[in-house]
Amino acid sequence: MNLSRFAEGPRCGAKCRTSGEPCRNHAMANGRCRLHGGKTPKKDGWHQPQWPERNSADAMGKVHRKLKDRERQARKRATRLAEMTPERRKAHEDWHRARKPGPAAQRARARADRKQAAAVRKFVLETEAREAAEREVAQTAREQTCGGDAERRASRHLSDMSPPLGDIFA
Repeated sequence: MNLSRFAEGPRCGAKCRTSGEPCRNHAMANGRCRLHGGKTPKKDGWHQPQWPERNSADAMGKVHRKLKDRERQARKRATRLAEMTPERRKAHEDWHRARKPGPAAQRARARADRKQAAAVRKFVLETEAREAAEREVAQTAREQTCGGDAERRASRHLSDMSPPLGDIFA
């Protein structure tokens, strides 16, 4: 009975590289088989180590194997990082800084914060540009207004000056 229900269950359907036909393995809850992303952790388990269940067969052996694998991966990662150029290392660190693992809610919050910060930066830059343009227009208007007043005052002052009526020392 279970075998017939299992045989009738959903299939993966991912495209095979060799034949181009859909994969015929049994699908997991997300619609893909374990080979095509069905076992990839989602949400809170994204990019986090997956440890075996405590009550699974040979749980301690699986844990020890997992620890050895992680140590080997850490050594390879350290070697790869040591061989990188400073520019490549910076790009690598920037990439990892932008893709931090962790709970889905925390990642969503960080995304929303980045989006808000970008909107604030854009608003501040636009406001500063608008204020600078307004200051420039006001300065130009002041110069035109003050310049005209100064010319009028200078011409009035020059016209008030009368030529001397004779020799001062006479």
